[in-house]
Amino acid sequence: MKSNQTFPSVNFQGIAASLILVAIAFALPGCSSGRQAAAPTLRQRLLLDAGWRFELAPELSLTNTVAITDWRWKAASQGGSDVANAAAAVDTSGPDWHAAKSGDDTFNGRVGFQWFRTTLPDVPGPSRIIHFETVDDNGTVYLNGRLVVRHEGWNDPFDVYLDDAWQTGGPNSLAVLVENTAGAGGITAAVTLGRLPPAGPKADYFASAFDDHGWRQVHLPHDYVVEGTFASTATASHGSLPTPPAWYRKSFTLPPSAAGKSVWIDFDGVFRDSLVYLTANCSASTRAATLPSVTTSRRPPILAAKTSWPCAPTRSDTRAGGTRAAAFTAMFG
Repeated sequence: MKSNQTFPSVNFQGIAASLILVAIAFALPGCSSGRQAAAPTLRQRLLLDAGWRFELAPELSLTNTVAITDWRWKAASQGGSDVANAAAAVDTSGPDWHAAKSGDDTFNGRVGFQWFRTTLPDVPGPSRIIHFETVDDNGTVYLNGRLVVRHEGWNDPFDVYLDDAWQTGGPNSLAVLVENTAGAGGITAAVTLGRLPPAGPKADYFASAFDDHGWRQVHLPHDYVVEGTFASTATASHGSLPTPPAWYRKSFTLPPSAAGKSVWIDFDGVFRDSLVYLTANCSASTRAATLPSVTTSRRPPILAAKTSWPCAPTRSDTRAGGTRAAAFTAMFG
């Protein structure tokens, strides 16, 4: 059975948040004084489920696009240890190399590894990207013999930045080591080469000063995937609903009693991956953010979270930022 990396205890997509203030005092009992340990103070719990601002993240669009359709492939050694097949120059004319198209199932149910190679056409830079609609199941991508990204998970589109390994004037040889764990496998969907358009005005959605009043207000938990439109290109495992990345933001004020105390923000069920910012500082890229202390100020702190569906966050995946659906619990103590 194929599987992506998920959090099995979570069966919804969205965000749920609460804050817990914890102030526990401990006193060591004296060896000879007989003093009693001080009783811990009661915890305070501040719920943050209401008043979140929500917005889908802008989609990544490429220009100067070229469809990559033709590949040469061969069976790889166990674990893909024959990395010489990722070199910049490899002769693929031998009988152990075979022709394939993007979208072909080249494994036919076999479990194991295969090497795929192709020569990329020239695309003007900067910001060259190759987009894989899916590599089934896991893919390791090389350009001109240089490892550029590892990606895990089938039916999970991802993007790879190419500029660092791109050879101006060519040739540019792309190699992909594909691992299949069950069923169909290979580069089983479209592959597109292109470049990002020139950057427009930068929108720092995590910045404290960012104006999110135009965003929709939601109450947590929130599942935005079910609000989408059915699409034949979306994975059937999510009911053929697209799973784009999204942002959640909230401003909150801590009570004076929190001053000087350690603070934890615990994310109770992010589905799936997330980047978490507190007052414009990236605090975590997992399900929990830990903050060393709380200080009071006149400006309320801003909690911003970008959620996403990629199986393994990578340098190449900008659409997820980490950054697509989530459930958050924030705990302060």
